Amino acid sequence: MKPDCIHCSRHLWLVSEDGSNYSWRCEAGCAERIDTGIPTSTSITSFQRYAIDNGGLDISRVIRPLLPEYVSGARVYMPQIIYHFIECTWGGCYNHLYLNCIAPYLDCPAVVDYVLRSPVVHPSADATRGSTGALIYGELYYRLRSVNCPKIADYLRDTFDNHPQPITNDRNA
Repeated sequence: MKPDCIHCSRHLWLVSEDGSNYSWRCEAGCAERIDTGIPTSTSITSFQRYAIDNGGLDISRVIRPLLPEYVSGARVYMPQIIYHFIECTWGGCYNHLYLNCIAPYLDCPAVVDYVLRSPVVHPSADATRGSTGALIYGELYYRLRSVNCPKIADYLRDTFDNHPQPITNDRNA
């Protein structure tokens, strides 16, 4: 299930240790965890039963308006949702995923930063590299700036508006 580790390309595993937040961790342990901001005391079982199929996220389940009991699970699986959103080439899926899941529920800058540092965003003439090494292109910037959570707008401003860096062919430049 994408995204994979940005360092070694191995799978990310969901970690749910008591007393902390759900996070995603590289199976090899070589990268920092992605803290989702959702406490492990919050059950995401109903979302997992609804939207996880054969070990992967069934995107067709999250392009529809979510029931309240699925929202925390969607926030935990947001790295996979954003990754698919960036890769998506089908307009109906792209727009519904944004309107029904990303715009109302994306609230974790660490998740956005991790995905934008992954290979899903390619260096291009329209891309900007931010202070963390994350890449973003114009349409994606506009969409993410328009989500309901002000923390995401703050992250984008602090990362891209205040510290733009030239794009090179090397993702790690």
